Amino acid sequence: MNLASQSVLEGLNAVLDHRGENPVTQGGGRKGLPLSFVNRFTQVYLEPMSNSDLVFITCSIYPDMDKETVQRMVQFNNKVHEYCGSSSLWEFNLRDILRWSEVINKRQPIHSSPSESMRLLYTYRLRNREMRNKVKGLYVECFNEESVAPGGLLHLSDDVLQIGGTIAKRGYYRYDDISEHLKILPSQTHLLDLLLRNTTMNWMTILVSD
Repeated sequence: MNLASQSVLEGLNAVLDHRGENPVTQGGGRKGLPLSFVNRFTQVYLEPMSNSDLVFITCSIYPDMDKETVQRMVQFNNKVHEYCGSSSLWEFNLRDILRWSEVINKRQPIHSSPSESMRLLYTYRLRNREMRNKVKGLYVECFNEESVAPGGLLHLSDDVLQIGGTIAKRGYYRYDDISEHLKILPSQTHLLDLLLRNTTMNWMTILVSD
């Protein structure tokens, strides 16, 4: 609610009985609600989830996940949040860990690795090279391995489209001669791989320039 404009808040004020707001300090763009709004709330304070809570929840939802891998994922997520969270532009929490686990459990050829799916959910959300390199370094600290981008494979058949490590089924409506019009450089396939991966996960994609 504290992402809404003042005009929206004034319109809702007359009809609201009991609603909740996230803390102002969590996430970007939040602001304090007017006092007339706040008086309608019962404020409830909860302790932040511990690492063991995050591991337990993730392993409960994805029981096939290796527990040690989940622990490293939680550790990495916390380090990224500590590094990026102070800017108020990004907040990394349980939602990101569960999305990371979701990608891994889709079992695509490349993205089933925590290394490559990390780039999708963390590295390429950041807006400059310095921050991306820092996050890659944090990954090495937690997983004792480099996060390496996959090769530039591009394959198109009657049934599937594969870019890098992502495979997507083709629909009924398609251009039969599309392969003749593809002018894709090898350096572009990694970002197209990430874009296709977002599409197969039904996630929104934000396109920004370097």
